[in-house]
Amino acid sequence: MRDPARIDPVLAAIRTVWTEDPDLRLGQILVIAANLSGREVISPEIFHLEDSELMRGLAAYTQRRTEGTGDD
Repeated sequence: MRDPARIDPVLAAIRTVWTEDPDLRLGQILVIAANLSGREVISPEIFHLEDSELMRGLAAYTQRRTEGTGDD
């Protein structure tokens, strides 16, 4: 299992970047950050994903996990 202590610092870093540039969507932030990390990430599906679509997916994922049918 990965260390759960990594979650809060990652989310804090995302919050910092996003509040400084609120016009970006989360997918854009993730793709840009991944590219700046030294890895070339080409992911237009995520880059163009609207936050509302992501929220629907997160809700569906949460429901699946609650029902015990998650694909993790």
